[in-house]
Amino acid sequence: GVTLACPGTIKSQIYEGPHVGLPLDYARVITRLAPYPKGFARKIRRAVQRNRALVRYGVDAHIFSLMRHLPMWLKEPLGKMAARSILNLLAQAGGRN
Repeated sequence: GVTLACPGTIKSQIYEGPHVGLPLDYARVITRLAPYPKGFARKIRRAVQRNRALVRYGVDAHIFSLMRHLPMWLKEPLGKMAARSILNLLAQAGGRN
């Protein structure tokens, strides 16, 4: 079978790369509470062994997966609220310089 891996934010240095476009402070805020890639690899291996179709990893991956079941009138305000929260976190990180 086929297993689809849907990672959320994972603690790695990919966010610190030059082509991502994020300042280093922002990248650190985004990945501060994120899980490590090793756990994602273990979860993928288990899913393949058990012939699972979908693997989600990280809180944000589960949230986005659940949001697809919500009606559109509820998705939009929740999405805007999440975007504002992320922008506030990034603004706070930028103020720590």
